[in-house]
Order: sequence, then structure tokens, then C-alpha cells
Amino acid sequence: MIKLILVLLLIAGSALHVAPQSGRRGSTPIPTAPRQPSSNPEPEPRPAALPAPLLFIPERVRERPINAMDGSRFRLADFEVKREVHY
Repeated sequence: MIKLILVLLLIAGSALHVAPQSGRRGSTPIPTAPRQPSSNPEPEPRPAALPAPLLFIPERVRERPINAMDGSRFRLADFEVKREVHY
């Protein structure tokens, strides 16, 4: 009889200990305070400046050999005639 009471107490104690731990806890989102605008706002980012136009081609670029689609080679220095490209 005493063993039965001890077993029942052990089961009851285990049940009381396990009950609060079982299942997921109900989670309610923590309310956050609304964001206040800064008293010193950061300046708006400026658009990136356009690159300076290429006024000349460096000598090492003009002398470098370029492979054509048909297998021949040429250099930009081969074309000494001044060309203007309009956008």
C-alpha cells in the first residue's frame, strides 16, 4: 500500500512539473513605439556625377593588338583619322 502511494505521488509530482513546460507559450507581439522623425535629418543623397568624357586614348591602349572575329589582328593606332561620335 505504501509503495502504491509513493508511486502515485511520484506520478502526480511529475505531472505537476511537466504541465507548465508542455506546449508552446502563447506569444503576443511586443508593441513598439512609433518612430519619431529625427531633429537633424540626414541630407538626401546626391546623384552620382557623370564620368568625364574621354578626350584622348592613352598610347598603350592605342598600341595594344586586338583580335578580330576573322582571326586577324589590328591596333587602334591603325585608325589615325579623327572621328567624332555623337550621342
